[in-house]
Amino acid sequence: MSMDAAEQTQEGVEDVNVFDAEVSIEDEWQEEPEPSGAGQMRDPYAAFEDPEILKMSDLPDYDWVLEEGVGGVKIPDGIEKFACIIARVQAWHGDFSREDIRIASLPDMVEQASVDLEIWLVVTGRVKDRNALKVAEMVRSLRNRYPRARLHAKPKIATAAIIEAMYERNNEVVNGAIEDVSEEQQEFDKLGRYAFDNGVSDIHIEVTSEQAQILMRQHGRLRHYKDLAPAKATAICSAVYNTMSEAGSTRDSFNERKFQNAVIDRPYDEGRVRFRYASMPVAPNGFNVVLRLLPVGVESAHKSFEDLGYAPAHTQSMQRAMARSSGMVIIAGTTGSGKSTTLKNAMEGVATANPDQKIRTIEEPVEYSIRNTSQTPVVRDDKEKDGANSSKPFADAIKAAMRADPDRMLVGEIRDKITAELAIQASQTGHGVATTLHAESWSGIFDRLGLLGIQMGVLAQPGLIAGLAYQKLMPVLCEHCKISFHQWVDEQADMENPKDSGFVDRVRRVVPDADLVMVYMTGPGCRQCKGTGITGQTVCAEVVLPTNAMLDAVRHGDVVKLRQLWREQRNDSDPDDMSGRTAFEHALLKMRHGICDPKDVESKFMRLDEVFHLDD
Repeated sequence: MSMDAAEQTQEGVEDVNVFDAEVSIEDEWQEEPEPSGAGQMRDPYAAFEDPEILKMSDLPDYDWVLEEGVGGVKIPDGIEKFACIIARVQAWHGDFSREDIRIASLPDMVEQASVDLEIWLVVTGRVKDRNALKVAEMVRSLRNRYPRARLHAKPKIATAAIIEAMYERNNEVVNGAIEDVSEEQQEFDKLGRYAFDNGVSDIHIEVTSEQAQILMRQHGRLRHYKDLAPAKATAICSAVYNTMSEAGSTRDSFNERKFQNAVIDRPYDEGRVRFRYASMPVAPNGFNVVLRLLPVGVESAHKSFEDLGYAPAHTQSMQRAMARSSGMVIIAGTTGSGKSTTLKNAMEGVATANPDQKIRTIEEPVEYSIRNTSQTPVVRDDKEKDGANSSKPFADAIKAAMRADPDRMLVGEIRDKITAELAIQASQTGHGVATTLHAESWSGIFDRLGLLGIQMGVLAQPGLIAGLAYQKLMPVLCEHCKISFHQWVDEQADMENPKDSGFVDRVRRVVPDADLVMVYMTGPGCRQCKGTGITGQTVCAEVVLPTNAMLDAVRHGDVVKLRQLWREQRNDSDPDDMSGRTAFEHALLKMRHGICDPKDVESKFMRLDEVFHLDD
């Protein structure tokens, strides 16, 4: 490299480096002054700067994470897990290749102008806003160690999950793990990335002695992904269970003839994902593995109840329930019904509207980042999950949260009597509590809690339950390729397919002739929907604010009376008003508006004409 070129490179560095003679670190980075005098306490709930990096692919292309002792500098105490230094080689000059560059030699190579290095700081919004002097200290240390590098002094803002994933990936590189990954592990990660990118909730691997296939549940529908040789599919499952599962989450080695469970945690460019692995033998000589995807610490835009799919009447009731300073709000549904997503957005809305309140969450695991809340993950040893101590970690976390001066609490799920009693106790002591429960209707919440050992007299206490909801997710038709019901019927007639004649009759019974023009069926797929005919999922719900009369029915265990009282809230003059109406009726409304396919309504709920027998 010539002297002129070196001078030009150094000039370029100085042009972008903020640490020139006119700008001091202290001038650029200043912590807010300590408050003085009464009434000037800094607001602890002030919003931090929103992250610009929500997934790994948002990061600049980089070669290394510079850690202390490995090409980097010491990150100040207190922010080690929330700050990261990354670097990229822009160019190299000499008789060597890029592969010959070692991170330990970087300082000398940069000083000798053998390597042109670009460096970034990546921190969380909290660190940037609350620890500016510590960030400035890092910048000063980096400038001292790499005076000729192109140093971006303005940090990039990322989530804590992204920074954790960066360190994990760097450890894999340093330890040589990436080079030693087996073909089966690579195949699994390929599946995982595809599933995460495409909104897949579950991966199914089905193996028999003669064939194997992979299915993926996307937008609520199970679709074929690819076929595999049985030996290959078995090898993938074995590698996942034996070599990729978290320590403590498995009890033995892979055995296709046993029921087995595990947890797999993978950092991908798109974000971090936990997989819940469950396998079971299938007659005569096969097995199935189901992997449920749980994105970890996902940053997503806030969605209102309407955005999620709730009707205006639902939204009004849910907002009233969530606005109460005490009492329980319980969201029920089956696995994969979107309960956690609704709970996340509901609590996030409360946190935004009440910045002066302390909101604590207890979750297993923390699936979504909930703004302006303190989220506590619960990790249970798999060996305890079936024993008497299975609830202890979760119960201990709830007890600790109750002692930590909360205004409101989110309990990820009521799983058993202990967690139910603690959630009730928190509500009885004046805290707002939001949680989820597995149940088949809003009234089924009482049955479920009763089976867990909670007395109806307790649940009937006025003020204990602020609101109840039940929901299911329905596929949303692609606006670009969906086909009208009339066109679909004509196509079926041309195919001489009489098996759908009963279905056609049921649609016509439920939807007036004048409104059939608004009913649509799943189309063939297009570019916009990636060939699926579906673009997402929408909530179909039923919501209840218990009245005194309803609570009296609960006290006496009269579920029939309970539902009758709720059904009396219907507004028969307005079929779009979902007050007192079931999630099934909500799905029918979306069907009549061309949002959902009638076949999906029957698949998710019941035959369409059952709407005439809901009160029988």
